Amino acid sequence: MKIKRIIFPALLLFSSSGLFAQGKIAKEHLASGKALFAEHRYSECIAKLSTAISFFPAYDEAFLFRGMAFSALNDLPAAISDFDQTISLTPHQSGGYMNRGLAQLRLGKDSLACLDFTRALQILPTYSLFNFRGISLLNMGRYSEAIPDFSQAINLDHYKDSAYYHLGLAEFKLKNYSNAQPNFTQALSLNPKNDQAFYHRALNFLFLGDTSSALVDLSNAIRINPSNSAATLSRANLYTQLGKYTQAFNDFNSCIEKNSCTAYINRGSLYCRLGDYKNAIADFTIAIQLAPDSARTYINRGNAFLATEQFHHAWKDYQKAISLSPNSPGAYFCKSIAEYRLNQFDLAISDLNKAILLDTEFSEAYKFRGSIFYQLGDFENAVADLSSSIELAPSAQSYCDRGNCYAEMGMYEEALLDFNKAIEMDGSMAEALDGKAIIMAENQ
Repeated sequence: MKIKRIIFPALLLFSSSGLFAQGKIAKEHLASGKALFAEHRYSECIAKLSTAISFFPAYDEAFLFRGMAFSALNDLPAAISDFDQTISLTPHQSGGYMNRGLAQLRLGKDSLACLDFTRALQILPTYSLFNFRGISLLNMGRYSEAIPDFSQAINLDHYKDSAYYHLGLAEFKLKNYSNAQPNFTQALSLNPKNDQAFYHRALNFLFLGDTSSALVDLSNAIRINPSNSAATLSRANLYTQLGKYTQAFNDFNSCIEKNSCTAYINRGSLYCRLGDYKNAIADFTIAIQLAPDSARTYINRGNAFLATEQFHHAWKDYQKAISLSPNSPGAYFCKSIAEYRLNQFDLAISDLNKAILLDTEFSEAYKFRGSIFYQLGDFENAVADLSSSIELAPSAQSYCDRGNCYAEMGMYEEALLDFNKAIEMDGSMAEALDGKAIIMAENQ
């Protein structure tokens, strides 16, 4: 019995000393791993930390740093797995929740990220956590909820630009442009190299009607980050709006080098504006190859075909657009124009009926259908449609067309009133002046 009493403590001592040695080795590997992490040698860091974990499987700090290294290498599932381990070992510390939230944020899983940031905030409220949770809310479109988080972040540290920038972005998304502006400006005063702040302040300037400041900010965004395609594309669109077509083409070309579908579409639209439909069709065709499910691009190419009197090609593009977007009144309207030009009046009227059914306030559809009825000699339906068009969007042409209908129906007083109204709106409208002159001559 005495022997047993001597042997048992010896075994316990041996076990304790072994665990102590393993813990010491694990700690050394952790220190080496952290040093490698600081040097951005992430693969080597992971190897060292894995060794540390093999010696001490409950080493929460090793799991945390290995997860951060996996995250740095964009192996986010592996990172999340390590952060799960960190949280299970130390559920009352914020690091695991924060880093898992960041990984979820990068994966686009904003709701999961938001939950993790909230748990971390309950443990330790910090600038970063409020800012990150605000970003996750912003990504989910919960702009009003994001604003208090960014404000809390700023209260904790008003020397960092990120919360100001994202607060400005939240206000911008809510169309509070006057509130957004000073936040973008403050972000830029803290970090003049924040190209996204320049870009979004430029968009904000556009909504405030300040195109000159917008152009300056877009140029600054591109200067800081020449790869900022969104800023380059926006500047190209602004140059187009300002009539600076050479500069617009330069910017569109720059985006096209990056195979931007939107750049092809917008450059094609600029070619259309300049009457260069051949190049427009070429650009729209490439855009369709890049994004074959875009109904808008088929409509754009159809319009270019229409302008060059390639009516069958136009009709096919409009038909394709309708197959992609069957509830688009504009696609039916455009298709009706092609059918009209192909002398398929019944088909044109049928498509205009569909356009009006989808949009009962589509004034151009009423006006066009009215003009077709007029050409077919159906003056009563023509008057009804032109009256609807006038009620929705009065125009000199609509009054003139209705005046012509009334004249054909022998309703000269009504015709004269409409011709006078057309002349009042457009004093140089020859058709209305001629119509009035004929009625006046016939009734003398």
